[in-house]
Amino acid sequence: QLVLWAMLEAPPEEEFAATDLPLDDIDRIAALVPAVRQWAHSGDTKRDALVAQLADRRPSLVFATARETVRYLRECLPAPVAWCTGESAGLGPARLARDTVLQWFGPTHRWAGPGAPPAVLVSTDVSAEGLDLQAAARVVHYDLPWTSVRLVQREGRALRRGSMHDSVEVIRFEPPPAIEERLRQSWQLARKRG
Repeated sequence: QLVLWAMLEAPPEEEFAATDLPLDDIDRIAALVPAVRQWAHSGDTKRDALVAQLADRRPSLVFATARETVRYLRECLPAPVAWCTGESAGLGPARLARDTVLQWFGPTHRWAGPGAPPAVLVSTDVSAEGLDLQAAARVVHYDLPWTSVRLVQREGRALRRGSMHDSVEVIRFEPPPAIEERLRQSWQLARKRG
C-alpha cells in the first residue's frame, strides 16, 4: 500500500508526524473484493466477440484508442497478430520496423516470414490517416474515437481506390450501456456527424 503523507492534512508543526488514516469505508471496500474477483475471472466478453469476428482470418484492421489496449489484444488474440502504436510496432511480442509491419497490409502486401502472414493488425490511431492499407477486408472499431472524422479516417485506410476486395466490412463495438449513459460517446459521435 502506498500512502502519500504529504497529501494528508496535518498541522505544519507536525509535518512529519504520523497521521491516522480514516478507515470508515473499510467495510465497503472489503465487500467489493469478492465482486472484483468474480469480475476478473468472468472473462472478457468484448474480447471474445472480437475473437469470434476474426475467426475467418480475413485481413482486418482493429483500431483501439490506447496503447495498453493494443498490448492486451496482441497478447490474447490468436497469433500471429501484427500491431502498431505511436512508439513502436511488431508481430506478437517481437518489435519490428513500422514500415515492415504496415506493408503486410498495404498495396504491395509482401510477407517473407514462415507460415501464414498475419491476418490482423491491431493499432492505435497512429495508423488512421495517411496510409494505404488496401489488403484489409475489414475495419474494426474496438474502441470508438471521439469524433466522426476519426471514424472516417480509420475506415479510409481500407476503403480506398486499389482495394484488394470488392467490399470492406466495418464493425463497431459500441460502449456498454452503463458507460454510454455516463459518457454519451455514441450520442456525441452522431451529434458531431450531423
